Amino acid sequence: TATHTILMAQLVIDQEKKGLFWFMVPLRDPQTGELYPGITAGQLGAKVGRNGLDNGFIQFSNVTIPRFNMLSRWARINANGEFEDPPHAAISYATLVGERIMILQFIGNLTSIAETIVSRYSAVRRQGKNNEQIIEYQTYYTGLAKYISIVFATLFSFKRTKKDLDETFNNLESPQAMMQVLMKIPEIHATSSLLKTWLGWWGVDAIEFCRRGLGGHAYSQYNEIGPIRGDFDVNTVGGGDNTVLAQQSAKYLLDLYKKGGPVPEAYKYLTDRDVILSEVKLSANVVDDILDHTVQLKALKWISIILLEEVQGLLDSRSNSHSAWNDTMTEIVEMSKPHCCVYILNTFDMNITQISDPNLRNVMNDLRSLFALTQIENMMHQFSLNGYIDKRQSMLIHEAIIILSNKVKVNAVSIMDSFLYPDWLLMSPLGRYDGDVYPNYLEHIKGQPGFTYTAPYWEEHVAQLTGKL
Repeated sequence: TATHTILMAQLVIDQEKKGLFWFMVPLRDPQTGELYPGITAGQLGAKVGRNGLDNGFIQFSNVTIPRFNMLSRWARINANGEFEDPPHAAISYATLVGERIMILQFIGNLTSIAETIVSRYSAVRRQGKNNEQIIEYQTYYTGLAKYISIVFATLFSFKRTKKDLDETFNNLESPQAMMQVLMKIPEIHATSSLLKTWLGWWGVDAIEFCRRGLGGHAYSQYNEIGPIRGDFDVNTVGGGDNTVLAQQSAKYLLDLYKKGGPVPEAYKYLTDRDVILSEVKLSANVVDDILDHTVQLKALKWISIILLEEVQGLLDSRSNSHSAWNDTMTEIVEMSKPHCCVYILNTFDMNITQISDPNLRNVMNDLRSLFALTQIENMMHQFSLNGYIDKRQSMLIHEAIIILSNKVKVNAVSIMDSFLYPDWLLMSPLGRYDGDVYPNYLEHIKGQPGFTYTAPYWEEHVAQLTGKL
C-alpha cells in the first residue's frame, strides 16, 4: 500500500560517482493504487519470524524523478546541475546509526523475555536422584547466569549509545556545533556497529540456551522461545550484516590507533599503549584478585591493543591491500571483540555508580564481573598465546566464574522478575509468574485444534489390523 519510498542510491553526475544519498520516489498512483511505469514491487513471501511485518522488494527501470526529490539539507544538485558536497560524508549514513542502536534495545528486550521464561521454569522443574530443581545443576546455572549478564550488558549499552546519539543529533540544529557533531557520527557508527555485532551474536546464543533449557519442551511452539528465536535472528544480518559491521568497527579502531591525534573518550585507552603493555602478565594470584574490576578491565585493554598490533602487522606484511584484508578477515573480526568488552565494562561501571541500594549494587557488580570473566575465558587462547595468563590463573578465572554464577543463581528469578513482564506478554505457560506450569501447559494444549480425536481413517484402515488382535 506504500505510495512513496525514501531510498538510498548512488548519485552519478556525468559518469562520476558522488556517493550514496537519499531520494524520495513515488511508487503508486494514490487514486488507483497501481504501480507507476518502470516500478516493480512485491512481497518476499514466508519468513522464519517477524511475520507481523511486511518485507518486500522494489525494482526500478528508467524511473525519472525531479532533482528536488533528493533530500537536500546537506548535499544538493543546484539549478545548474552542479553538485554541492555535504559538509561530511558521515551525514549520509547518520540515520542508519539510529536504527542500529534501536536494534540493541530489541536484542535486550527479547533476550530478557527468554531469560525470564527459562529462569522461572528452572525453579519449578525438578529431576535427578534427589528430585532437585534443575537450576541447581552447575551446567544449567552457569549458562543461565552468563546470559543474564548479557541482558544487562545489552540494555546498559543501549541506554548509553542512545543518549550519545540524541545529544549529537540535537546539536545538528546548531551551526556552531556542526563540525563537532559530524566528527562524532563516525565514532557512534563504529561503536553501535561493534555492539550490534557482538551483542547480537551473544543474544542468539542466549536465546538458544533458553530454548534448550526447557528440556523436552524445547520443541514446542507454545514455549514461546522458539518464536522469539525466529523473530530475533534477523538482528545478526538486518541493519547491517554483523561480519561486515565488525570489520567497519575494526577499521575505525585501526585508523585511530595508527593516526594518533585526538581520540574519543571511549577509545582513550588506546593512547596509553606503553603503560598498558608494560604489565606483561595478569596481576592475580588468588580468586579475590580475579574478582577485582580493575584487573579485569586491564586484561581486556591489554588484549585489545595486542590484537590491534597483531592485525596491523599482518596487514602490513601482505603487499596487496585488497587481498591482505580478506586474508586477515578472521583476525580482524576477532580483534574487535575485546574493545567491545572494554566499552561494555565501562558502561556497567557508569550505571553501577548510580545505584544507591547496596544489595542491588552487589548484584550488578556480580553480573559485571561475570560478563568480564566469561569473555576473558572465551579469549583464553589469545591470552595464553601471548603469555599474559598462565594455567594456574586460568583455573582461578574458571573458579571465579563458578562462584559468581552461584551467587547470581540465588537471585536469578528475582532479577528477571524485576522486568515486570506479565504472563499475557510472555505468552508462555512454562514461564508463568505463579510457577503453576504443568496444569496450565496442559490446559493450553487442550485448547489447540486437534488436541485429541479418533482418526477419521480408523474404521477403514486401522480397525482391520486391531480387530485381529
